[in-house]
Amino acid sequence: MIGLTSIYGNVTTDQATINCLNLLEIAGRTDIPVANGVACSLNSENNGDWSGFIDDADSIVHGKDGLGNTNLPLPKAVPVSQSAPEFIVEKVLEFPGEITLVPIGPLTNLAQAIHLNPDFVSKVKRIVMMGGAAFAPGNVNPAAEANIFSDPEAADIVFQADWSLTMLGLDVTENILLTNEHLSQLTASSKSTAKFINQSVPVYLNFYNKKNGGLGCSMHDPAAIAYILDPNLFEVQDFPVSIGIQGSGRGKTWAWMPWHLWDKHVNAEKKVRVVLGANADKVLQNMINTIF
Repeated sequence: MIGLTSIYGNVTTDQATINCLNLLEIAGRTDIPVANGVACSLNSENNGDWSGFIDDADSIVHGKDGLGNTNLPLPKAVPVSQSAPEFIVEKVLEFPGEITLVPIGPLTNLAQAIHLNPDFVSKVKRIVMMGGAAFAPGNVNPAAEANIFSDPEAADIVFQADWSLTMLGLDVTENILLTNEHLSQLTASSKSTAKFINQSVPVYLNFYNKKNGGLGCSMHDPAAIAYILDPNLFEVQDFPVSIGIQGSGRGKTWAWMPWHLWDKHVNAEKKVRVVLGANADKVLQNMINTIF
């Protein structure tokens, strides 16, 4: 791993940076640098302060600290002096054709990186992102998934860029469900990471269990890493994808079928690899084996 970059979403960017540093400390990987990300969306009017935009619902789902109310002390390490967009551009240019970017939040950092240096796009190996909903309902409204909805303008820039992009969104992540039984498998582990997951996940798991009658919580972000580790466990199909910018479709990821492509505003040649399904049991067991 080259590094971690933070972004707003379930918590502010500053809190996300603290969380990154704490998680690396727990994992014994303080050698991995962390870069503080952009504080707000490209179209935000909050002058860089995202704190007022964090919904109370996020605290209910993820805890006020974004880590299940574990209330960890401040980490010993500090982020690098570069911003996340600067860090991303520098590392991609340092290792051309080698780096896979895995954004699991709003795409503002990447959009800003493109603005800083459009040429770096051609040096990225690929992007595997968690976000979007091609054919599944959204999770912030009927149309949109939260990461894309948080900054549709940034998503539009990222989706239009000329690089290999894989979108792993609600079409698949809503069906990869961690249950109480899965979590109990980690209790026998002596690893610090497994112990922390046992402490941090229950808030998230309890929210989902109330929502879906005890079926478990969706493994949204970990699914992106699971795809990279074993793509054979996933079903993928290529589509032109456009981002809704206005109205009730704002934040929607529109996957275009061949019979839809009469619309001249859609680039039929620019396709995104859209993950539509997975062997959920094997994906979850791989996650647990990795953590254990």
